[in-house]
Amino acid sequence: MLFRAAHPARWLLPAMLFAALPNTVFAQSEPEGPAPAQPAPLQSESVRVLVVRPGDTLTRLLAGAGVEAGQAKPAINALAPIFPPRSLQPGHEITVRQDPSRDDALLALILEPQPGRTVTVTRNGTGWQAVEEEAARHRHLVLARGEVSGSIFQDLSQAGLPQPLALGLVRMLGHAVDFQRELQPGDEFTVLFERFRDAEGGLLRDGEVLHAEFRLANRQLSLWRQETPNGAEWFDETGRSLRRNFLRTPSTAPGSPPALASGVTRCWASPACTRGSISPPRPARRSSPRRTAWSPASASPAVMAG
Repeated sequence: MLFRAAHPARWLLPAMLFAALPNTVFAQSEPEGPAPAQPAPLQSESVRVLVVRPGDTLTRLLAGAGVEAGQAKPAINALAPIFPPRSLQPGHEITVRQDPSRDDALLALILEPQPGRTVTVTRNGTGWQAVEEEAARHRHLVLARGEVSGSIFQDLSQAGLPQPLALGLVRMLGHAVDFQRELQPGDEFTVLFERFRDAEGGLLRDGEVLHAEFRLANRQLSLWRQETPNGAEWFDETGRSLRRNFLRTPSTAPGSPPALASGVTRCWASPACTRGSISPPRPARRSSPRRTAWSPASASPAVMAG
């Protein structure tokens, strides 16, 4: 009986795979275990942030962080030309970078005395080097508007003018305005000043007052600040400089802070006190002692000026 193999190609592929099995090694899967612990990398530097408190000095802060005086002194000397250590204020933060492998040797100091201004002191091959960096800043103009209700200093501050700028403006106005007579409740004012922000809109610092206008009862006062070769000067609407007025001692606005009134006498409300004057009224002249003598003619006492 004859048998005919049907479709011989059907068995060809399985035969070839079976022939390759003896030379094939199958890997047996094993359950995964925890990976071996890697050794922790050595810490190359440590970073500390020191916060300045009242009474702190930079030398004392570094000593408390373990920095030796021999390392702190040259770093502070390199910082001084850019930022004097005496300018430290409570709240300032100082970033200290140290090397733990060398007994906390000082590597760098980073200080941000003002928003957007960073001072970095680093060690180089020959000593210490201080670098100052400032963030990109954008200038904005701000208008503060209000009216006088009592204290001009407080009125300016409530209108949005920063207190340092308000203090400087009141000092300048003391040379041009009689606070006791001219400045009255209801008088309106507008002040234009600068404000600098970073690229994200964060406040960096306030600039200078550029223009101030006061609408008084008897006149309108418009003053402009201008930079000159001799420094900043103030001019009125006619272009006349107020430098001549600055030679006089200014009057003090009621309700001004003590820093403004220090060493300045108020303008007293009396006929002897003219506009812009700060001299108090003169005291009454003391009469000289009188003595009496007998007149030989009338034998009656007569008054003689001594």
